[in-house]
Amino acid sequence: MQLFVYQMEFKFKLSDFLMDEVSVIQNNLLPIDFAGSVEEKRLCIATMGHILDKMGEASGRAQNLRTPVTSALKFANSDQIIYLMVNLNANNCDGNVIGFLKMGWKNLFIFDLAGMYIQKRCFCCLDFYIHESKQRQGYGKQLFDFMLKDNSVTVNLIPIDRPSEKLLKFLQKHYHLSTIVPQPNNFIVYEQFFNDQI
Repeated sequence: MQLFVYQMEFKFKLSDFLMDEVSVIQNNLLPIDFAGSVEEKRLCIATMGHILDKMGEASGRAQNLRTPVTSALKFANSDQIIYLMVNLNANNCDGNVIGFLKMGWKNLFIFDLAGMYIQKRCFCCLDFYIHESKQRQGYGKQLFDFMLKDNSVTVNLIPIDRPSEKLLKFLQKHYHLSTIVPQPNNFIVYEQFFNDQI
């Protein structure tokens, strides 16, 4: 299974495993709506693992990270979900991968607006990547909005893990988030995070 780096095309037919433009991948490496035989599930798990490894590597390179934060091994059996966006009709109908958004629950200690610590279990953005050939075409906003609707959550309530400058600009452009409340960890929150506490 060879990855064509520039377009995120794979040597298998994505529609054999995915039905929609955006699929929710569970921590067992299966799409949430996947129904198949034991052998089909095994093949799907291997395929999703390969995709997540390659997409995680691409995300890590884009963020200049020493090691990727997303891989099949790290994701398996974690408290996380991945939203995977694909174009099933591209690449002679074999499909290609547009990007992914990894979300998960974390218990965080956060400084509030008064400088006091609060402890809160938060639904967090852990990794977000749209392939370079697909950026600035609305896919990132579409993927992020899908996740927000799927979880009935507003973007201001989501801490972001080590956001890149691109992600910060994305959040400002599309969701008007700009004022960060400094935190002692790798996560950032915006002042609107505390709106429900005022």
